[in-house]
Amino acid sequence: MKILDKRPSHLPFKHRIWKFERLLRRTEYWSNQKGIVSFLVFYLYFIRYKMFSHRVNVEIPINCIREGLVIWHLNGIIINSNSTIGKNFSISAFCVVGENKNKNPQIGNDVELMLGAKVLGASICNKVIIGASSLVIRDIVIEKSVFAGIPAKHISNNYNKKES
Repeated sequence: MKILDKRPSHLPFKHRIWKFERLLRRTEYWSNQKGIVSFLVFYLYFIRYKMFSHRVNVEIPINCIREGLVIWHLNGIIINSNSTIGKNFSISAFCVVGENKNKNPQIGNDVELMLGAKVLGASICNKVIIGASSLVIRDIVIEKSVFAGIPAKHISNNYNKKES
């Protein structure tokens, strides 16, 4: 997994998000290494990560999100440590991915959570957009679709992300 080392200078307000994502990925890297020196380096990164997370009010556990994480707004994000999240996951401010009735969320690849969306114990398939302030409590099995509302309902099939 390659970490972007060059600071995005064209957007100075995004610097905090870039710094958080980089610190998260480096902490994950050192947590997966073996040896006493690696453990000590991991512990130092973990302390820095927890302090930064506390400062920006974000709880994202290490090693639960695969590559391609995009954070749009760094505030009020809470993710359960037992959840499984796929590649190219996009999340905005005040989103919650949590447990419901002893069921942990399983989120597929290319999923976007808009501002204030909540996923509680539901599984989400690949290529889904969850609208702002939506509450997902049932499994979503329709790919390339948009869901919104409380509880989330199928809105359209206009999944407009570019195919990669």
